[in-house]
Amino acid sequence: MNTPPSLKYVDPREFPVVSHELMTKEWCTLHRLIEEISRVQTRLGTPLEEVEDYILVRELGHKIRNKLHILQLWAELGMVDRDELMLELSAG
Repeated sequence: MNTPPSLKYVDPREFPVVSHELMTKEWCTLHRLIEEISRVQTRLGTPLEEVEDYILVRELGHKIRNKLHILQLWAELGMVDRDELMLELSAG
């Protein structure tokens, strides 16, 4: 009995689940978060510091860490092409 092509096992490393567009979007979001946290951190401890800056830095740090965990998880599960991930890491 022949297995229909739609039911055959496909190695996820051959066909990544996460598209290049989604990967690029996540990296762009990550870089924007890093730019924002850097901007707020420069105000800390200066007369320009705003009331909520400390809380904002903490929240941005959590968002950055979560984005990095997502990207790492995608790579570990084979949902992204490792070569593409390494290319993004070297560019960042």
